[in-house]
Amino acid sequence: MDNMPKNRSRAGRYIVPEIKVLIDDWECDVVNVSASGLLLFSEYLQFEDGDDLQFTIKFPTSVRPANIVMNGVVVRGGKDEFAIESISPAITWKRLLAKHVRERD
Repeated sequence: MDNMPKNRSRAGRYIVPEIKVLIDDWECDVVNVSASGLLLFSEYLQFEDGDDLQFTIKFPTSVRPANIVMNGVVVRGGKDEFAIESISPAITWKRLLAKHVRERD
């Protein structure tokens, strides 16, 4: 996890509806993403703070969608929305997000 101060951790959030996240074969809506994590919405899934998750991020590419299996920790659980941070592999996540944001602009 990055050692960013809390007041900077909310910077750089992006709304990217074309990115999909699957957890246990359930697709979650992506509320927003950042270099440090994901904010997701699901009517069917519920997680608590501290839960470790494995999930698949489906990134669109010019050829075909790329499915990347990643891990993270729930830092804000709730009934419908939950936030995942400490995404690993972190370098892969940050590179994919940066490339995707550049290509959209």
